[in-house]
Amino acid sequence: MKRRITEAAVKLFARKGFEATAVREIVEAAAVTKPTLYYYFGSKEGLGHAVVNEGRQKMEDYLREGTAGAEGAFDKLVGFVDAHFRGCQADRELALFLYGVSFSPEEAALTLDVQSFREGARTVLDAILEDAVRQGVVRDGIKEEAALILMGIVNIHLMSYLKLGLELSRDRAVRAVQLFLEGVAKDRG
Repeated sequence: MKRRITEAAVKLFARKGFEATAVREIVEAAAVTKPTLYYYFGSKEGLGHAVVNEGRQKMEDYLREGTAGAEGAFDKLVGFVDAHFRGCQADRELALFLYGVSFSPEEAALTLDVQSFREGARTVLDAILEDAVRQGVVRDGIKEEAALILMGIVNIHLMSYLKLGLELSRDRAVRAVQLFLEGVAKDRG
């Protein structure tokens, strides 16, 4: 029953937005009563937070899978990017909802704390970048900027997939990491 409620809510939140979705719509779509929703989640905001936490857990699972057993910084970075791609493709509606609340007004009833949501991914990325520095793949002293750049690359790919139909694939993840590491400037030598 709980799963049915969250699945119905994610579909509605992705299509209409969190704020514009009424509890009545969620319970109708899930074929449950309002007291049932309130029993499991306490409120619409509680349901929204439960969905965000589920999204965080799923992303952390994808990251563990994507980077497990990868040898070398390049392969770990590709696994990291590809894990984001696969997670977004596997749960498109959840990704739409999460991006929606990420960019919602600060005063909104459910504003995603992007920093805490990204904490698990950032921990994984920091470890990969530390290895990359030790291996001489990434310059020392730029880990923070490197993490921001790579996450920017990941996020623009995900948003382009969600809104523009960009195809995401492991090959695209490889190319994104190559561009991240090599840059786009012509050889100046």
